[in-house]
Amino acid sequence: MDQNQIELLTFLHDHGIGYEKIAAMLEVSTITVRRACAKVEKERELTDSQYPVCKECGKKIIYERKTRPRIFCCRKCNQSWWNKRRYTSGRASDDARQCPVCKQTFVVNKNSPQKYCSQECYRKGRYGNYE
Repeated sequence: MDQNQIELLTFLHDHGIGYEKIAAMLEVSTITVRRACAKVEKERELTDSQYPVCKECGKKIIYERKTRPRIFCCRKCNQSWWNKRRYTSGRASDDARQCPVCKQTFVVNKNSPQKYCSQECYRKGRYGNYE
């Protein structure tokens, strides 16, 4: 069915005309009319507030309701959002420590045995002034 037929079908259905009469007017099967009416009704139920919004760009995400809900509108938004947050701290499992060699503060997982902020400080602390 093309867009004009769907608009006509919607108009006729809204005015109380049955599936069989609409099917006869549009020269399609009754099942086709019934499915098209159901699809139109479903689209009417979904307002703009019910559609999820992309976390990265804020664009409305339209997806098939039978699949799992989407968080991002495309792969590009997904990757850029996660790349921005890859090295950010603030997780409950993060711990701020101070390097014993250079006294710089660095963030690691609280379960990590890491003592030094870098390989260079590790060598200096473990083996002395190694250069």
